[in-house]
Amino acid sequence: MADDIDGVVRLVDGILQNAPKDQGSPDVVSLYGAVAHKHAEERFHGKPKAAHEFMLKVEADQESLRARESQRLVEIRPAAKIEEHSPVQQRHKSAAHRALEEELAAEQAAHIEQANEVIAREVMARESFVREEDLARAWLRSGLQKGLNDFTKKQEHKFKQLREKVEVLREPIARKVPQHHFKRALYVSKTPRHDVPCYATVRQALDTACDGDSIYILPGKYELSCAVDKNLEFVGVPDAEGNQALLVSSGRLAIFRMVGEHCSIKNCVIRHEGPAGQAISVTAGETTVEGCTVTSAGGHGIMVDGSRGVNLWVVDSKIQGCRDHGIKASGAAHVVVDGCDLNGNEGHNISISGEVTASIGDNKVHQGQAAGIHITGSTCVATVKGNTVQGNAGPGILVDNGATPKITNNKVTGGKGYGILLHEAGGVVDRNKIAQNGDHGIMCDRAESQITTNDVSHNRGCGMVLDNHSQCLVEGNTVANHTATNILVGGGSNPRVSVNFIGGGAGSGLVFTDGATGIASQNTIQGAKGCGVEIRKEADPRVLDNIITECKAGGIVVSVGGMGLISENQVCKNHPQGVLLSGCTEVTVIKNRIMDEQWGLVFNNGARCVARENLLERCNKAAIMLTDNADPEVANNTIEDTQHYGVLVQAQSKGTFTENDIACSRAAGVRIIGESQTVLIGNVVRDGKRLGCLVEEHSQVTMSKNQLYQNGEAALRLTGQSRVTAEADLVYGGFGDGIEMLNSSGTLSGLEVHRNAKSGVVVSEGSDPEIVNCDVHDNSISGIVVLKGAHPHVHDCDLHNNELSELACKEEGDPLVEDCQVHHGKRTGIAVYTNGRGRFFKNDIYSNCGPGVRVSANAHPEVKDNTIRHGLDTGVHVFDHGKGVFERNKIFKNGGDGVRVRSLAEPTIVNNEIEDGHAKGVFISDQAKAVLERNHIRRNAQANVQVSNKAKPRIFHNHISDGQAEGLVISNASGDYQYNDVKGNAGDAWRIEGKFSDPKVASNQIHDGKGDGLHITTEAYPEVKTNKISAHAGLGVFVEAKANPVVENNEITENQSGGLRVAFESTGHVRENQIHNNRTFGLTADTNSVPVVVRNKINNCQGPGMIIKSGARPQVEHNEITACTVGVRLSDPGTEARVFKTSCSGTTETGMHITHKARVRVEECHLHDHSSEGLRVDKGGTAEIIKNKIRLCKNDGIVSDQADLTMRDNTIEASGKCGVRLTFGTHATITRNYIVDGHGKGVMISSRSTGTLLQNILENNKLLGVEVSGESDPLIEDNRFLKNLGPSLSVSEGGKPRIVGNHCSGGQNGMEFKGGRTNAIVTGNFVTNTKGSGLVFADGSKAAVDDNDIANNMGHGVRMGPGCAVTLRGNRIYSNDAGGIHSQEAEGQVLENFLFDNSGAHIQLDESDTKVSGNLINTASESEGIQNNNNKGEVDSNPMIADRTDFVKKMNRLLILGHMDPEERDEAKVEDGKKRSTNTPTGRGRVPTKPQGQKPDAKAGEAAGKGRAPGRRNSVTRAPAGRRGSQSKGKAANPKPPAKGAPKSAPRNQGKGK
Repeated sequence: MADDIDGVVRLVDGILQNAPKDQGSPDVVSLYGAVAHKHAEERFHGKPKAAHEFMLKVEADQESLRARESQRLVEIRPAAKIEEHSPVQQRHKSAAHRALEEELAAEQAAHIEQANEVIAREVMARESFVREEDLARAWLRSGLQKGLNDFTKKQEHKFKQLREKVEVLREPIARKVPQHHFKRALYVSKTPRHDVPCYATVRQALDTACDGDSIYILPGKYELSCAVDKNLEFVGVPDAEGNQALLVSSGRLAIFRMVGEHCSIKNCVIRHEGPAGQAISVTAGETTVEGCTVTSAGGHGIMVDGSRGVNLWVVDSKIQGCRDHGIKASGAAHVVVDGCDLNGNEGHNISISGEVTASIGDNKVHQGQAAGIHITGSTCVATVKGNTVQGNAGPGILVDNGATPKITNNKVTGGKGYGILLHEAGGVVDRNKIAQNGDHGIMCDRAESQITTNDVSHNRGCGMVLDNHSQCLVEGNTVANHTATNILVGGGSNPRVSVNFIGGGAGSGLVFTDGATGIASQNTIQGAKGCGVEIRKEADPRVLDNIITECKAGGIVVSVGGMGLISENQVCKNHPQGVLLSGCTEVTVIKNRIMDEQWGLVFNNGARCVARENLLERCNKAAIMLTDNADPEVANNTIEDTQHYGVLVQAQSKGTFTENDIACSRAAGVRIIGESQTVLIGNVVRDGKRLGCLVEEHSQVTMSKNQLYQNGEAALRLTGQSRVTAEADLVYGGFGDGIEMLNSSGTLSGLEVHRNAKSGVVVSEGSDPEIVNCDVHDNSISGIVVLKGAHPHVHDCDLHNNELSELACKEEGDPLVEDCQVHHGKRTGIAVYTNGRGRFFKNDIYSNCGPGVRVSANAHPEVKDNTIRHGLDTGVHVFDHGKGVFERNKIFKNGGDGVRVRSLAEPTIVNNEIEDGHAKGVFISDQAKAVLERNHIRRNAQANVQVSNKAKPRIFHNHISDGQAEGLVISNASGDYQYNDVKGNAGDAWRIEGKFSDPKVASNQIHDGKGDGLHITTEAYPEVKTNKISAHAGLGVFVEAKANPVVENNEITENQSGGLRVAFESTGHVRENQIHNNRTFGLTADTNSVPVVVRNKINNCQGPGMIIKSGARPQVEHNEITACTVGVRLSDPGTEARVFKTSCSGTTETGMHITHKARVRVEECHLHDHSSEGLRVDKGGTAEIIKNKIRLCKNDGIVSDQADLTMRDNTIEASGKCGVRLTFGTHATITRNYIVDGHGKGVMISSRSTGTLLQNILENNKLLGVEVSGESDPLIEDNRFLKNLGPSLSVSEGGKPRIVGNHCSGGQNGMEFKGGRTNAIVTGNFVTNTKGSGLVFADGSKAAVDDNDIANNMGHGVRMGPGCAVTLRGNRIYSNDAGGIHSQEAEGQVLENFLFDNSGAHIQLDESDTKVSGNLINTASESEGIQNNNNKGEVDSNPMIADRTDFVKKMNRLLILGHMDPEERDEAKVEDGKKRSTNTPTGRGRVPTKPQGQKPDAKAGEAAGKGRAPGRRNSVTRAPAGRRGSQSKGKAANPKPPAKGAPKSAPRNQGKGK
């Protein structure tokens, strides 16, 4: 819009510039203002601030246009202006002249009015088309331009004619005095003259003169005192040097006493030097004094005193230095004083009184000792115009005693007294300049004057004083810059002060005092150092429609006793306040506009006034302030844009504020402090930058039906022990809190608080209000906030749809909240945090988007008997050190958890019903330490209870049931869980997970779940004790994912998927549990788990009692497993277990099963009474079986199938088939075991199995001791085979064992070898006391038999059957009942053996192809040495020594040589001196000696001890790859010969007996 106004200003300015030079311009400036005002009303309706700024711009433009027009008129019409204002010209204008001017003025006014009507019609025609601001420029421009163009065209011709007439009339007119035709001229001269006759004295000429003569007085001094009663003209004639005639008198009479009809005195110096008397006295006729200098030392300069018809013209003269008045006019004379200089007179320079009619114009009236001009009397008629009144000791112009002059266009300055004094006078004071006088500019004392359009400034007193019941019109004046008040109205005066400019000055602008009344309207009061308007001391004015601005002590001040009406004023930019009402009671402030003030409207000192319908805007401190017990009525005001407060009530003030509109305050819309008591009814407090209403410092406020909205901070804040009573208020839309109560009290009833950017109600710092029946909703933070020790009573409220919480309590806040509806919150229903407390009873908390109740940060509420339901999130959320007691609440059907506790919270949750939630029933996490007791937690969609993240709750005696997921979950948490009943949950009944989980779970009933009973996972390490875990569709206990629990003394029973499973790298201790009647298994450890399973009782499971698989590495100790399908099953690569002192019995299958590459150490276990094997290792399993007792198995004791087996120190007893069965490539190391009383074989090695049997005892097995078959190639070393019913060792079906150093005693045969693929190495064994032969080779078997002791067998020592290929070398074969060696249809070699004491032939060869060589045979007995029956092989070099002693020596010698290397052996032969033949035997071995003639004892082997046979075991000549080293090349110590009758050496190992 600024562009539009600028454009219109340029348009009007152009019109003014182009206006005709000599005619008045149409009033386009006023028209412009009217149009702009009309536009502002329509365009800015309802926007007072924008309209005000627009009109300020318009006013500035109007001032600029007026200044431009004034300058133009000054430039083009200076002469006309001078003539127009000349009093003489005005006086002498003819009637025709004045009539013509009046006609011209009337024509101009008519045409201007016509032009205005044209423009107005044009504007009205366009109003319907103006809708937007961008059309304003076109509207204003087009309207003005068209109207003015029409006006110019229609009036141009007539104005031209009028101007022509005016030019004639306005020609310069000389100021004329009355002209008379004088008949002759008389001259007076001090010196004779030759050119004309002259009189010597004026008196002479006067005496001679006749009517109509002129007396010319030449320069010189003339004594004169005369009465002039003729019509004469006295004319002073100056000489070339300017000297004038000087007329003097020393008497008491006047120099001239004028009584003639027509007289004149010109160009003379008239000086009365007497002690009394006047210079000129006029008492009759018509006198003109022109161009004279008049002085009187004893009286007046000129005195007129006459009846009507006496006329005096004083023109262009000087009247000075008179002892009394300069001009004194009285009576009924007519006086004109024009163009004169009146100065230095001791009386008034001009004094008019009586019934004089005076015209005083264009004079210089100065330096008088009294008044400059004095007009007195009600009958005189005076016009004082255009004079310069300066430097007079009294008033510049004094009017009194009822005089009513017209005082216009004068300049009254520099006087020592008043500028103009109107005492009991009237008249008009107009367009004067009154400045720099020593007292007031205009003083009105009981005056009734019209004081208009004057410029009154810089006077040392007031600008104007209206006193003593004056009733003046003061209008259009400029009153400025005085040392006191610019306009002072007092003493009961009743003026109308209108349209004045009152500015500057050291005092106030306009003061009403001392009972003054009147009207002050449409004034502009600006820049006063005092008040703009001051009303005091019973004054009762009406201050209307003024502009009061930039005053330093306030715009309007009404003090004690002041009254009046202050209406429709514009008060702006004053300091410190716009309007101050102090101590007054009868002031009405209405419809004012107060703006840009420090304080807009101030009531103080008990003021009890009325302020209504005012507009207060842009005030700095406060728009309205009440202080010092003020108690006004403030109604229907509009308060906008204050920098601090819209309303400030302080210092025990009261006040009633009704239906005010308080907007856009930067600090607070209303502030009430200092024990004030205020009533607010129906107000609107809005759009504040900060607070809406602030109440503090023990103040009280009563509020009803107010609207507080869209404020930047709180709509209502109470603090400092303040009190509020609020009813039915509406608080909404603020950018801060709705209501804040800090250390305050009161009642909030029936309020609606909504849509605030922060909270609805904040109660803080010990406040204790009652909040009842309030509707608090849609706030951006919380509905109600309680903090810092506040303890409100909130009941029967509706809290809903707030952003963060419906009710928040923190920082020691302790509310009592009862019977409230808390619902549909966008987040939390009730939030208690940061040490908050509170009691929350019987509330209905429902349908909130966040938690129904949230407690955190050391808060400690009591939440009892509430209903918390249907929330989209958690029902109750406690976190961050939150505490509290939650008792008897019904928490159901929430979208999140029923109760969530986390972050070090420690609530107590007792006797609640938590059910039907869409997430968890109770969720405890983040180091929380909740107490849950006697709650019913059921039917929740997720876990009924979940504890996580280092939480440590105490959960006792709860009923946790029927959940749609887990019953209870512990994740990375601990705590104490006892005596809970967990049942019927769809997921796991109890789940514990996370590496920080270490709860104590004890004495709980965990049953009837559809998942696992107790699921422990992800590094958890709980302590699970004395629980009963039963009847689950899943596992009883599932431990997985690196969990490390202690599961102790629990009863785990009747679970469908198994009793207890430890999996996925878990560890832990499983001890002293009773695991029974589970459907699948009792206990499982798998997937790299490493548990310790100790002292458990596992029985009556429908699957294995214990399963260890998939890389598990448990330690299994002291367990008791009974009546399962398998006692322990171990399987899968990576599985490594230690099974220690565990008892397995009564299984329907295997006692212990190790399979699929499992690696197991089974130690000191007792496996017995199994329907199948006692222990089975197969499919790549690796087992270390140590010190176990395996007995009474219906199948094998131990079975190894495709496995790697290490056995030592075990007792395998009474197996149904084999004690140990090795098959399908098993590699076994079987050491120091005791395999006894088996119903089948002791050890069976078959199907390419390998390994070592070392130092075992195999006794009393029903079939045989060891069977090797199926291309197996074990090392069988240093074992004892005792009393086995079959052979001690049987090799068949391609077996390739190495049989070294064993002791075989009893049984059918010592060793049996069968089958063409059989190929054994038999070295260093002691085979004795069998019922058959020591070694039996059949069915084409092969063997290398070296360094064995074969003795005391009931059959042959060695028997070789058809097709066998056996090499016997270095063996000692003796004391066998059927013979030493029997070869029947066999092949092979019998080399370097020692045979003695055999009952039959030492060597019997039947149809064989056997090489027999180098054998040493003792033939002392009756038996044959070698019996050869069709042997095809070579038989030679077999020494037979009959002498027992020589045999022994020879044998020992050979044995010693057998231990030497070839070089040592050659040296020994040289030393003996004996020549050795090539067939000298070099056999190895030792032959025990026995007494001559004594039969070898069958028990000789046993007498020497159980274990391997006596004698040194030589290195074997052939060994399977990867099993034993090659032949030894080291040196052996020379053994001593064996004692007679004893074996050569003791057994290598003393085996255990049965």
